[in-house]
Amino acid sequence: MRKIVLIIHCSCYLMPVLAFAGPGVTNTWSSTNLSQSDCMVRAETVIKSMKPDSTEISNQTTIGSGDGSDGYTYFVRCVTEKQIVFFGAAGPSLDNTKLLVVTLRDRFR
Repeated sequence: MRKIVLIIHCSCYLMPVLAFAGPGVTNTWSSTNLSQSDCMVRAETVIKSMKPDSTEISNQTTIGSGDGSDGYTYFVRCVTEKQIVFFGAAGPSLDNTKLLVVTLRDRFR
């Protein structure tokens, strides 16, 4: 139950960040046993594999791509004290944001 509440809380917190990019917004989560630092390293590697020149760290928990040059913004958020990793994407096409989120999650594993 606590994970569900955390997911809802984090989704509400992150939606305004993603909403500016367009009408397509998608997110998902996965469980993890990684440490916070290992999660952040993996998240940065995944984001850089998708957008090499546009990663930023926010609050030592989130790695994201915010340049929007292709119209898409996405993130990986590590909440390892709850053993959860969030993945999200926003942009002009809902189908593409769904694909981006699946790609983020799969590359993170």
